[in-house]
Amino acid sequence: MMNNAPCRILLVEDEESDASLLRQSMKSAPTFTIDWVTSMAEAQLYLQKNVPDVVLLDLTLPDSSGLQTVQDGRRAAGALPLIVLTGHNDPEFALQTLESGAQDYLVKGEFCADDLIRSIRYAMSRAKLEQRLIEAEERWRFALEGAGDGVWDWNVQTNEVKFSVRLKEMLGYADDEIADHLDEWMRRIHPEDLPKVQADVAAYFAGALPAYFNEHRLLCKDGRWKWILDRGRVVSFDAAGEPLRMIGTHTDIDMLKQAEEMLNLSSTVFNTVDEAILVCDADNRIVMVNPAFTRVTGYQAEEVIGKNPHLLSSGKHDADFYRQLWAQLTCTGSWCGELWNRRKNGELYVEWSTIKQVRDPHGKLTHYVAAFSDITLRKADEENIRHQAQHDALTDLPNRVLLIDRLRQALSLAKRDKMHLALMYLDLDQFKPVNDTLGHAVGDLLLQEVAARIRSCVREADTVARMGGDEFVVLLTSSEDQRDALTVAEKIRIALEQVFQISGARLQISSSLGVAVYPEHGASEHELLEHADIAMYYAKQSGRNQVRLYEPEMMPVQDK
Repeated sequence: MMNNAPCRILLVEDEESDASLLRQSMKSAPTFTIDWVTSMAEAQLYLQKNVPDVVLLDLTLPDSSGLQTVQDGRRAAGALPLIVLTGHNDPEFALQTLESGAQDYLVKGEFCADDLIRSIRYAMSRAKLEQRLIEAEERWRFALEGAGDGVWDWNVQTNEVKFSVRLKEMLGYADDEIADHLDEWMRRIHPEDLPKVQADVAAYFAGALPAYFNEHRLLCKDGRWKWILDRGRVVSFDAAGEPLRMIGTHTDIDMLKQAEEMLNLSSTVFNTVDEAILVCDADNRIVMVNPAFTRVTGYQAEEVIGKNPHLLSSGKHDADFYRQLWAQLTCTGSWCGELWNRRKNGELYVEWSTIKQVRDPHGKLTHYVAAFSDITLRKADEENIRHQAQHDALTDLPNRVLLIDRLRQALSLAKRDKMHLALMYLDLDQFKPVNDTLGHAVGDLLLQEVAARIRSCVREADTVARMGGDEFVVLLTSSEDQRDALTVAEKIRIALEQVFQISGARLQISSSLGVAVYPEHGASEHELLEHADIAMYYAKQSGRNQVRLYEPEMMPVQDK
């Protein structure tokens, strides 16, 4: 049945509330119409005058219950697909209803409209297939050799069986390698499948099944087990109504079974992998998500099916980002990278996502599949490690590595824009006595306070770095001129000579600062650092607690 083809349903249900609930849930499928009766008698009368596409049958009716309802319903429905509805989840009883002729068994309250629609479509497809099979087998007496099926003809009284050449070839045997006896078939059936085969044959002979129908494994000549679909009907009876002759076919369904196993495996993988999976149709509407998707995003499947994945958007990516993403996806068929998205609870997260196009054998785009992992914690760990590698552990200021990187970038911009920048080398005066008299714990607290005061004297765009010990470097990225740099340096010097209150102690220190300015005092990070260091040395040598601007006449420290 096509998904949009009209479907007429006969609902046999005596509980008005259950019938109303089912009809209400099916309103989302406008191609389905439901006719409702409340008893088996009404159903039988209805089916004498009407031919619905499928029958939905409640097990407990005013005039019928249990398996009797299924058997009565099957007789009344003939070859129509029959789906049993019940309020009890009993796997053993469900199997009995299927063996009595129902195509499916659904427990009330445990299925949604989509489940019911799939069940109806499956039942209709299977019923049509079975009916066509019966008609073809009756018309041509199972003469299906040309279609690749094997044929068997069983004398039920003598157990003599004629096996066709094709049937024997299917198992790898020559025509003379299998004798004409029932034992030749029975002894090749897989031991796990044999009881069900015997039960199905007995049930068919007893009239409990409209035809014999079984899937089982047969032993091939090379020792492999092959799945076959075994179907048959009695074509002659004796005067007492006992079967005399039965004709049937063997269909090789080994590849189909392998495909089913792969589908089952794929389904298991889809539902158990840690990676979230989202499937969209060609119009980019979500058609399927797996449990991991729910764990990552917080959205249940029913909350996102039919919607655009944009509902996950965090707002952190601009339109150009998505244009480039779609351009690559369209051009190459795939895209991978980091995406910032938003969970149902509003929390932002970052994912590593891979998106691929899916095309049919003719090259037509049918779906998009996205698989992604939540890497928020990993990114946080990476960022923490990166931060630790680039910052001083005590003051959380940039360290030498980050300073050099920022200085290199600042010089590049300054050269391009013909701007000045300034570098200050700062060393604390009288810091060692604090450590010696009050201990390193107090010294560490003092360094943290020093870092805070220096930061308060510069702009957010500037960089304050700790080089180690009691040495700091300040990078002013857009200094107007040498006077501007000296003004900031003096502001820092004054801030640091003010009293510090540390652990109940009043501490007073000072600082010596050396200043070097680009481009007057150097064109590289090495020159600027060296010249600022030299100027700082001269500040200390000249009495400390002062600022000195680098002058070319100043000799390198190592030559002093």
